[in-house]
Amino acid sequence: MKSMKIFLIAFAFVFVQNIIAQDVINRTLYFDHDKHSLTSSSEASLLNLLGLLSESRESKIEIVGHTDQQGSPEYNIALSRKRAEEVKYFLVNAGYPTTDVKLQFRGEAVLISNSTDSKSLQANRRVSVVAHKYEYETITEFVNHLRPNNETKSIVNNVKGGEIELKQGTVVTIPADAFCHLDGSALSESKVEMTFKEAFDYTQMLDDRLFTQTSDKILETGGMIHIAASQNGIPVKLKEGNKIELLFPEQESKGGMELFTGLADDNGVIWEETGEEITEKKEDYFLQVDFSPITDFKFEYADTIAFPENRMDKYPIVPRKPYPPSKTRYTTEEYAEVYRKYEERLDGYNQLLAERPAKLEAWNQEVFRRVGLLKNHKNIHIASYVKKWVSYQIEKTAEKTETISHHKLLKGFESFLTKKVGDANYDYLRQRNKMFEGSLEDVLDHHDILSYDYSQKMIADYCSGIQQAIYDVKQQILVKKMEMGIVDMNVSRYLVSTSSLGWINCDRFFQLDESEKMNFQFARPSNNYEYYIVFKNIKSMIRPTYASGKVKFIGLPIGEDVRIVGVGVKDNEFNMALQDIKLSKDAKLNLDFSNAKLQDVRNALENI
Repeated sequence: MKSMKIFLIAFAFVFVQNIIAQDVINRTLYFDHDKHSLTSSSEASLLNLLGLLSESRESKIEIVGHTDQQGSPEYNIALSRKRAEEVKYFLVNAGYPTTDVKLQFRGEAVLISNSTDSKSLQANRRVSVVAHKYEYETITEFVNHLRPNNETKSIVNNVKGGEIELKQGTVVTIPADAFCHLDGSALSESKVEMTFKEAFDYTQMLDDRLFTQTSDKILETGGMIHIAASQNGIPVKLKEGNKIELLFPEQESKGGMELFTGLADDNGVIWEETGEEITEKKEDYFLQVDFSPITDFKFEYADTIAFPENRMDKYPIVPRKPYPPSKTRYTTEEYAEVYRKYEERLDGYNQLLAERPAKLEAWNQEVFRRVGLLKNHKNIHIASYVKKWVSYQIEKTAEKTETISHHKLLKGFESFLTKKVGDANYDYLRQRNKMFEGSLEDVLDHHDILSYDYSQKMIADYCSGIQQAIYDVKQQILVKKMEMGIVDMNVSRYLVSTSSLGWINCDRFFQLDESEKMNFQFARPSNNYEYYIVFKNIKSMIRPTYASGKVKFIGLPIGEDVRIVGVGVKDNEFNMALQDIKLSKDAKLNLDFSNAKLQDVRNALENI
């Protein structure tokens, strides 16, 4: 049911995105027999069109040339091209941007009438001009038109399945009998209409609000694809147990990629981790080197921390100060004895009061000592746990040295070292209670006992000793590659299998310690301005949160080179600002907005 929900929301999201505020202006220009020159009336019509378009900062013109059915198909294609190019030349010569004109020439393929009378022939000798005039009231309307026509549509025979190659080079393999209705019932027909959208560059990503982040972590993407399937306009889903296989275009290989699925919200797509690892496909090479620096590696283990044998002392307190006895309650002889005992208690109280600072200092020092012991105990436990885990992985790696190329073995081993440590089966509460037995409540009342969360550390953080062994094997592989004449083995194609329709993402987490993160905050001119950070060294683009007139980027990696892109709409005019910086806590923001067009944004995102 979850996958159905994701599909329906994502499908609706894609549909809504394509609704852009625009006016469409149509012009039809007619030509004399076998001619491609413009008539005076056609020139006047085009000048009128340019006047209408000048009222808007953003527009596009599509020009389609046609002919009648006289002459050969080849001749008519050439003639329709000349007619279309003549119209474009006139528009560009009058000042219209050539980059905003799209040409097509159809020859006699699309006739107004099949008749051969003079009136029908005249109607076929034409150029269709369709102008799109865009008015942007919101930044969403503008951004959603960055990459139009980014879809691949195909018909699949559900009985047989099939293979489809998308515009960007993704190869999609669909198994036989893959689809069913949303209620699980069988399809009544074999034909299934499929629509795909690929997002491998920043322009495509921004067009569909695809940001590389979860709720609190930055992702590095290997590409995103949207999959929709329907029959007769009604959405269908994959049968339970069926998967679509996608072979992404060739790109730089990055280890540790996982499959994420997308759930659309008002601001874009929220990525959910599936936990499924993504495999890579590349031309196979079989390399063997001396892998013994890794397979023979042995860890040294630290001694376990011994807990104190004695219980923790209670928090040092001073009893209530005694009060002198009342004479009215005693005889003279009785009062003398009662008063003597009072003085003894008072002396004891004063002595305890004088001793308390030293006892309190000693008690606090003992708390700090035991906190340190607890921290070291946990650290040693985790280190031991991790080293045993790595040792087991080394054994499994050693078993594969004869059957798997060593460059793949090394890559898999290094990817394993980037995994998170997790809780390492350490029962912190039990160990804490044992360490402070006898005075736990007092300790918790007077001290903040932190749990020292190591779960986000990587396995490699506990295995520094094995790095030299990895380096030695790497050097051998480099030498072997040179001997074999292998130029680049770091390019591959990600192979993704998904049982979900909607958005899917090939991603990996961008690992950062808390000490390596920073926050960035600045004022937002209005709600019609948006900001993005585009990374230069990894494929990642993130959005901020907006609150109380502020733009807030959280958890940014210190030292990364990025481009900050600001976009906004004011008085129906689009504005943009760019700044390239290296992220640091001292970085200064200086975004200078100026009028821009769609192509300016495309250039800013593509020329990173």
